[in-house]
Amino acid sequence: MRITKPGVVSIAALVTVISLGGRGGDNQASTDEVCDSLRAVATAIDESETTDPTESFDALLAALEDFAAVAPSEVGADAATLLEGAKRMSDQASGEEEANDEDPALLEDEEYERAGDRVEAYAKKTCGISIG
Repeated sequence: MRITKPGVVSIAALVTVISLGGRGGDNQASTDEVCDSLRAVATAIDESETTDPTESFDALLAALEDFAAVAPSEVGADAATLLEGAKRMSDQASGEEEANDEDPALLEDEEYERAGDRVEAYAKKTCGISIG
């Protein structure tokens, strides 16, 4: 799963980024709750092709925050990693955090790619959901 900066690259390429409020498995969310949350992430990515890039990214960020809050321990750290990157890009886009020459590397960082791949595999295996 890769997430891109809103307005810079098509948010349809949202197929890597999620840390903040995620409890990373400390919760008792049901499989249905987790799958509903992952479905919202997939929907936000799918709808990114037809909606305003900033609006799309905001919807994705909200979906990732929800997923991080219910993610089971199996992918909790990955959800936190992806949310961290998404929040950082959001902060940079809004001017709250200064962008630097290393920012494009954030989108291609292997840590984010691996986290996105694990979340994507979990979604497919557990919920039958394809993301991206």
